[in-house]
Order: sequence, then structure tokens, then C-alpha cells
Amino acid sequence: MGSKLEEVISKYEKKLNSSPGDSVLEYLNEGESFLIDTSDYLLRVTKRNGRAEVALVEIPVP
Repeated sequence: MGSKLEEVISKYEKKLNSSPGDSVLEYLNEGESFLIDTSDYLLRVTKRNGRAEVALVEIPVP
């Protein structure tokens, strides 16, 4: 995982696990997820233990 990707994931996790992000997480059940499609990455946000976990979605290229 590259440093730019780590920075992006860290920023999304920080925002979603802060006060403004609570409003997003309150609508998710534990284990539910949604996707964020940025210009560079496809990210999956999953609610685990009441917190947002952000991970890269890797799309295999044939």
C-alpha cells in the first residue's frame, strides 16, 4: 500500500469517526458498508465496533 493511499484512508477514517461522521455511521448497521469512488481509488467503508473502517477495493484486471 503506497503512502498516498495510506494518507487517503487515514483522512477518511478520521473524518468518518469524528463528530460530523457520526451522522453517516448512525444509519449503518454493524457490518454494513458502502463505497466511495474517488478519482483515484474505490474505497469500502464498513462499520465495525461502532467505528468506520476504510479499505481499498481492488478490482482485478484480466
